[in-house]
Amino acid sequence: MSLSTDLMTRLMIAAGILVATFALRMLLKGVVLRQLMRLTSLTRWRHDDLVLEALKPPVLAFTLGLGLYSALEVLPLPVKPVDLPLWITKTWHGVMAVVAVWALYRLVTPLAALLEDRLFGEDETALRQFSPILTGVLRFMTVSLAALFIAHNMGYQVTSLLAGLGIGGLAVALAAQDTLANILGTVVVLSDQPFRVGDWVMVDGQEGVVESIGFRSTRIRTFARSLIVVPNKLLTERQIENWSAMNRRRVKMTLGLTYSTMPDAMAAFVEGVRALLGQDADVDQEAITVAFTEFNASSLDVLVVYFTHAVAYPDHLVVRQRLNLAFLRLAAEQGLSFAFPTRTVLMGGGGDSPA
Repeated sequence: MSLSTDLMTRLMIAAGILVATFALRMLLKGVVLRQLMRLTSLTRWRHDDLVLEALKPPVLAFTLGLGLYSALEVLPLPVKPVDLPLWITKTWHGVMAVVAVWALYRLVTPLAALLEDRLFGEDETALRQFSPILTGVLRFMTVSLAALFIAHNMGYQVTSLLAGLGIGGLAVALAAQDTLANILGTVVVLSDQPFRVGDWVMVDGQEGVVESIGFRSTRIRTFARSLIVVPNKLLTERQIENWSAMNRRRVKMTLGLTYSTMPDAMAAFVEGVRALLGQDADVDQEAITVAFTEFNASSLDVLVVYFTHAVAYPDHLVVRQRLNLAFLRLAAEQGLSFAFPTRTVLMGGGGDSPA
C-alpha cells in the first residue's frame, strides 16, 4: 500500500469516527437521555431526575472528546520537532480530568438535596435556608479535592503543597476567628431551628420579624421598620424568645367594680364572665380563671385569665375586643358599674362638740 493510499485510508477512518461521534452524541441527547428523563420522571424519588440532569452535559462532552481523541489517534501525526501524539494524549487526560471534575461539581446539587432530605425530611422552610450553605460547602470540597488530584497527576508534590496550605490555613483561621464562629453559629441556628424566616422573635430586648438567615448574620426587621443585623455567633449565646412558636396567647386582666356592688351581684357577675368565656370557640376551655380576688383601694377586683387560640396579634386583638365588649354589656345588664380611682374627703365643722 502506498503512502498516499495509507493517508487517505486514515483520513477516511478519522472522518468516519467524527461522523459516528456526532451521530452518537445526537442519539444520546435526542433519544437515550430523553427516554431516561421520561422514566425517572415517573418515579417517586426526585433525586434520580437531579442526577440525570446534572450528568447530561458532562456525558455529552465526554462523548465528543472521546471521538476527537480517537480520530486524532488514527491520523499519521508527525513526531518531530514536537512529540505531537504524546501532547495529544496528555491533553486528552487533562480534558477528561476537567470533565470528571465538572460532573462531580454538578452532582453536588442532587447530593445536597439528598442530605437535606435525610436531615430535615419534608420541612421545606429548613431546606430553603440550609441549601445555599450546604451546597457551597460541598462545592468547595469538590473543587479543592479535584485541584489536588489534578496537581498530583501533573507531577506536583501534593504532600508539600498540603503542608504549606496547612500553615497558611492556620494563619487565616487565626485571623478569621469571628467569621468561623459566625459560620458555626449559622450551622447551629439552621440545625436547632430556634426560629425561621418570618417568625416574630425577641433577642436581647430587640423585637421584630426574621427577614433572612445569612451565611454570617441574621436580619431582623423591627416593628418600627428599622433593620437589626445580628451576628450568628451571638444567637448561640443569647436567649431567644420566639413569639411565633406560641400555640396560644394569654390574656390577664382585672375588672374593677364599685364598692356599691352587693355580694350576690358580684357572684352573678363572676359566673356571667365565666359563662361568656366558656361559650367562646376562640378561647381555650382548659385554662379559664375568673375569681373575685381583691378589695382594692377604689374597686372590688375580679381577676380574669384566659388563652386565645389565635396566636397572630391582629387575630388575637379581635377576640379580645369581642370579649371586652361582652363584659361591658354584662355589667350594664346587671346594673353594675366599673370603678375608677376616687377619694372621699370628709369636711369637719368648727365649734364645740355637743354636750
